[in-house]
Amino acid sequence: MEQLAQVFRYTLRKSEKEWARLDEEVEFAAAYLRVEQARFGERLRVEFQVDPSTDTIQVPAMSIQPLIENAVKHGVSAVEGRGTVGLRARLLEGWLSIEVFDNGPGFPAGFSLSEPASPNTGGYGLRNVAERLRGYYGDLAQLYWENGADGTHVFMRIPHPPPDLTGRNQSDPGTDRRR
Repeated sequence: MEQLAQVFRYTLRKSEKEWARLDEEVEFAAAYLRVEQARFGERLRVEFQVDPSTDTIQVPAMSIQPLIENAVKHGVSAVEGRGTVGLRARLLEGWLSIEVFDNGPGFPAGFSLSEPASPNTGGYGLRNVAERLRGYYGDLAQLYWENGADGTHVFMRIPHPPPDLTGRNQSDPGTDRRR
């Protein structure tokens, strides 16, 4: 119950803000996964590898949790036996690279964000994250995925330091374009 309350509190706090520190987003994802561990028990294994140098980087609020949720919903829940969900974050040559992975069956053949989301095809969370990245960074940010022998990998790449696309400093957490 405490972990679920933490998830709800974060959601309420960040629903009014567009930016969050990466370490806050990671903690939110970890709290969400602790709730899921109550559901899956020993069947859910969690792996986080987050470079501490990325902790204070500003990212769109609530952009990682939907990727983690998809990894549980479409990955772990489809695995017989033990499922793994992981998160990696690091700086790579001018990019903040965030990877969410699971050992599930992967995206269905032909899955595309250009197709409309539906209850049958899903994709709401991915589309939301992709649209928000496009709104903040234009074509500079990337969201893509790969099905591999070890499962599914979803990558979010954000330029770092962020460009000033609007005349405002996007790394400033006080910047809120909805006002």
